Parts: sequence; structure tokens; C-alpha cells
Amino acid sequence: MRPGWTSPLHGQRVDLAWLDQDAFVHIRGTKDDWRSAKLLLIEFWASVFRHLSEVAANERAVKVVTFADEGIFNNTPTDVAALKNFIFARTDMNYPIFVDTQHVAYNALFKPGQNLSIPLVFMITVQDRQIRWVGNAEEMATPLADTLAALR
Repeated sequence: MRPGWTSPLHGQRVDLAWLDQDAFVHIRGTKDDWRSAKLLLIEFWASVFRHLSEVAANERAVKVVTFADEGIFNNTPTDVAALKNFIFARTDMNYPIFVDTQHVAYNALFKPGQNLSIPLVFMITVQDRQIRWVGNAEEMATPLADTLAALR
């Protein structure tokens, strides 16, 4: 992330109805129960990046949903078969993963958030649909701990 950068969506309430659409290629897991979580982490990534398995496995109040898009910046299609092979060959990716082939998630969050890099996580409190933090998953530990403490 650029030093000092803040997404214009930070602190904003967002409509998450798009998350219920059947517009994504399913790879693993389910996104259906996101409304029962206290905190939703929506991640955009390509297969070369770090993942959120530890959070998904250890934080019951958190729902992780990941959207893979290998061509997010150059508008090329994702090789879904190759991506599935990559994911199923790993043991550290046990959370919901979808491919955003129709750019629904991209248009709902990534683009209006004026983001220029991946991996990127949107931390959203489910009850009020407010974006609490946007950034790289590697920088998420403190904002995640602070947000979860405030929700308890």
C-alpha cells in the first residue's frame, strides 16, 4: 500500500446485497452464512499471495470470503481450471474462495475503493455494513484485533 493511503470507502456504509448473487465461480467453501458473522473480511487476491486461513480457522466471529481474479488489472480472464488445481493442491486455504469472472465484487468494492494493489482486504462490520479498515492482509493484525475487541 502507498504510505498514508486511505480508501475513500473507509468508514463508509456499503451495500452487500451483491454478495448474495449467484454471479461467482465457486471454488471452495460457502459465502451463504456471512450475515451471521460479526465481522466480514472480503479479500481480493491472485494465486501468488498470502492467504487468510489462520483467521478463518481461529476467529468464530469472522467470516472470510475471498475473490480471486488473476486478471484484475489487465482485464484478462482467469484460468479457473489452473486456479482450482493450485488451490486444491494446498492445505492452507480452507475458507470460501470464488472467482469474480463477472466483476461483481470488483465493481462493488475494489473499484470504488480506488485500490491499486492486491492482495487487499476489506474489513466490514456486518451489523451496520461499515468498512472499518482496508489494506494488505499482512498489515491487518492490529486493526483486526482492535475491531474484534470493540465488537465483544
